[in-house]
Amino acid sequence: MTFAKADPKFGTLDFGGGGADVLAFSEFGVQRIRPAEGKARLAAGKYWPVMITLKRADKDGAEWSLQGRGGGTSGFDVPADQTVPFKVGPPLVARTEFRRVGDQALIGLSLAGQGGEQYAPGAMKGQSRTDPPKFEIVDAAGKVLQAGQFEYG
Repeated sequence: MTFAKADPKFGTLDFGGGGADVLAFSEFGVQRIRPAEGKARLAAGKYWPVMITLKRADKDGAEWSLQGRGGGTSGFDVPADQTVPFKVGPPLVARTEFRRVGDQALIGLSLAGQGGEQYAPGAMKGQSRTDPPKFEIVDAAGKVLQAGQFEYG
């Protein structure tokens, strides 16, 4: 075995000021990317995001988080001595999926970030999961036809 001093080149990933932590595979192994002031300095190379956690504090200082998979992105390059934008997180788009199973109608909910990443629709406040989101089905005139609450699992 031979050891040599490494002299990697670095680039910067610009999260646009958002609060996101990223767990990614890279040419250098598994990397936890935690930006400071919306930017992260990384070894130049290719990265594949596996998990993305959005974090924000509310006006009372409570930390809220939302976990997602980085599968919407096919990976990204961080060139040496350059800053590249990393578009994840808000604005989030809610999508529903409807299917019939026997005499039941099932409605699924997913959240997608601006980079195509998918988030589980269960936000955490501190260490506690919030109640599942509620929904209403309305007709063209705005009349509520059905109301309910999603279930986890």
